[in-house]
Amino acid sequence: MNEFSVTSVYVSHSLKTLRTLSEFFGFYKGLHDDLSMKLKYFHPSLQTTEQNTSLKKSIEKVIEISKAKSLLHAEISNNLAIQIIEPLEEFIKSFVEGCSHITESVKKSAYTLKNSRNTLEELKKKYFIACLKAEKAARMTQIEEDDDRIVLASKNHEVMRNMMVKASEEYLGGMATEKELWGEYEYTKKYGIDDLKDLEESRMQFIKRSIEKFSSLGHKEQYFISESLESLKSLCSHINPSKENSLIKENFFSNEDITKQNWVTYEEWKKILKSEGINPMSLEENFISSEVNYKPMNSDIAQMKTLIFSMIPDVRKHSSESSSTDKSSMMETPGLGPVDHDSVIDFSKKLLNPSSWDVFLTILESRRHLGYVEPGNLMSLGGLLSAIISLMMDEKNFRIEVFYKIVVFSHNFYTLDGKRTYLSKFLSSHPIFSVQKYWNKVAYYAIISKLNTEKILFKKLQQRLRKQGKKQQKPNKNSSKSTTGNILSQYNYYMMNLKTPIEVAEIVIKECAIKQKIGADRLFPLISELHSIQSTPPTFQNFNILTRYNSKIRSKWGIHMHLGLALDFLTIQEIPTLLCVCKAWHNLFVGNYYKQAILKHRKSNFRIRAWTSVLYKPGKIKYGVICEELKNKPGAIKELEDVIHMDVLRSYANNPSINMPQIETILKAYAFYRPKVGYCQGMHYLAGTLSQIIKHEERTFWCLDELIRVHHMQELYGNDMSKLRVFFYVLDRLISLFLPEVRITLNYENIVSSTYSSTWFITLFAGQLSSKPEVLLRIWDYFIYTGWKFIFRVSLAALKKIYPLICLKRFEEIMMVITSPHMANKELYDDKLIDEALNIKVTNRMINQLKKEYEKLKNLING
Repeated sequence: MNEFSVTSVYVSHSLKTLRTLSEFFGFYKGLHDDLSMKLKYFHPSLQTTEQNTSLKKSIEKVIEISKAKSLLHAEISNNLAIQIIEPLEEFIKSFVEGCSHITESVKKSAYTLKNSRNTLEELKKKYFIACLKAEKAARMTQIEEDDDRIVLASKNHEVMRNMMVKASEEYLGGMATEKELWGEYEYTKKYGIDDLKDLEESRMQFIKRSIEKFSSLGHKEQYFISESLESLKSLCSHINPSKENSLIKENFFSNEDITKQNWVTYEEWKKILKSEGINPMSLEENFISSEVNYKPMNSDIAQMKTLIFSMIPDVRKHSSESSSTDKSSMMETPGLGPVDHDSVIDFSKKLLNPSSWDVFLTILESRRHLGYVEPGNLMSLGGLLSAIISLMMDEKNFRIEVFYKIVVFSHNFYTLDGKRTYLSKFLSSHPIFSVQKYWNKVAYYAIISKLNTEKILFKKLQQRLRKQGKKQQKPNKNSSKSTTGNILSQYNYYMMNLKTPIEVAEIVIKECAIKQKIGADRLFPLISELHSIQSTPPTFQNFNILTRYNSKIRSKWGIHMHLGLALDFLTIQEIPTLLCVCKAWHNLFVGNYYKQAILKHRKSNFRIRAWTSVLYKPGKIKYGVICEELKNKPGAIKELEDVIHMDVLRSYANNPSINMPQIETILKAYAFYRPKVGYCQGMHYLAGTLSQIIKHEERTFWCLDELIRVHHMQELYGNDMSKLRVFFYVLDRLISLFLPEVRITLNYENIVSSTYSSTWFITLFAGQLSSKPEVLLRIWDYFIYTGWKFIFRVSLAALKKIYPLICLKRFEEIMMVITSPHMANKELYDDKLIDEALNIKVTNRMINQLKKEYEKLKNLING
């Protein structure tokens, strides 16, 4: 329908009804006029000359009735003309004039509004073009690097921005005019509809009254139409003008060409153009002001910079550039904006030409320090780099410096989507990272580049010392080997994070080490580190588990095996009865009784008896004799005395429950008694924890000696720390097996257990949890009875609970969280830590197998 079509149809239908009624009443009046005239015409012919009185009276009565009937029809005809027909004609004329006036006033308002739209569209277009110019000019300011060109580009941007602000003000003025005219149009339309409703109501009321009058006139003809007229009158009573008036709806005066105009932003305009297949950035080439002597950079380079700077914006720079609070600050400020998916696809086609790689990677290198990339942009960046390395699968296209940069970038750029995810995730599926020869080339290239850089820096240092007249330094013969080791350690993580097969990675490390003449003593830590962060489960030898279990039980209980097995089914109250049977049974079963009391039933009052029953094994030489001999030889451990004193003072000065002089005496006596072990930092935590429970000096000494001996802890304190290295390897392998998410996070930051877990093993968590004795002592309960496997379980449980705190952090922050003593005061270290540890199924068999795996690697390298 055309504009105002609903209104036109309504007026047409309403007039048709009125005119049809007018014609009907006119026709009905004509019938009465005709009948009256005909009766009047026959009156003279009815005159009679009859002499019979009764007949004469009857005929005279007929003449009388005929005259009355003629007068009745004449009266009805006259009443129809005066009461119905003439008022109806006047109403029709008034109704037509009213509808015409209302419609014309609304049409006039709509026409005025429609004419203003042309001006508004011109202003809108002018504003969008000004924004487009300002955006292009802004992009040039962000991708220029020369200071002079930045100044010129900034001046050009300022001119373009002023033009944009002026255009925006004109657009806002046009919108204000549009708003005013729209308000007038809405007002006119609303009151036009109200006036139409009033007209419709009066039309229906008039029709109702006309029909009622017609019904009243018809009663005089009730001789032949009485029943019909009564029915008609009844129908008239149901006509309700107010209710029927609801047919006048809000869609009257509808105009499909006239809708309310809203402010259209510049970004919305660009989306509309893109949906139509138009690239808005190609619409306006002239974005350089004639007032500024500035020539923009090459369009291809500008496109590369624009895309990369959009992917990796300098958020810190933009956040510091706060604009003023003038009118222009309320407007949109066109800049680089979000990355468009179509732009990435178009740009990836340009990377099919290897000549574009250097410029692209150089620009990407300039954003390397920023690191963070939005999730969608990081995926797009991965797609662009994948396009490059796909071409490099063909060896004639392979360029070592390009591959080197991509490997480095894969561990520089990251995003935060609930955890820290690096670019390597989006590149690791590419087959190029499984090709050994490429890794050989890039690792060797990285080593040589680093060594050359160090040589240049060393020469500059020598020149500076020579100028200052100072003594020149001698080159360190081992520095090149240390540098090579560091680079290869870095590439361990690069290869693992990019899902390089471990066999390939191992060959790469070995061949680079051979080229650089790295010995087995440096090569083995690299290979063990590589294997420790893999997720392949250890292989176990086939044997009958049931037979091994029966053998273990038999050796423990001997001939009393059945009684020993029955202990697990007795309550803690029933076992003492069994212990009282005889001394042999008491000695055999009391240890198991204490074990159940503190592990299963958590009865801390049994702890001193439980610990001493396991650890108190006095030596052949009495403790008093050892202390006496130490007094007689004051210089025997002189170099250790100050270290012991400072360690105890630093750790327990604020703990009144610890007898510090007693602990110092025990540690000095132990260092004298076991000179091969001596004293190592961290041992004071062992003595302090034992002293806290046992209290007695001599018993504490012998329990410390047995604790270190039975768990081979002296190997942790040796100069080569051989056992500690094994534990690091085992823990790293267990993290990969049980906590893969933690392993990925640590791998991204090149963190292995040797950087944070040494104190866990050397102090049995006493160094970490001395402020939470209730948790620490439970860990020691399990360690004393089950050995090192529980320390590994607690280590894994602690990392699992810490993971939510480190999954978004970098190296320094992760190390601070893991090693900070303040972490012990948090809820992470509570009884739930013990429960979590018990649910981690690390077994002694698994630990022993991983130890064998480590020794096998060591033999292969050293052999």
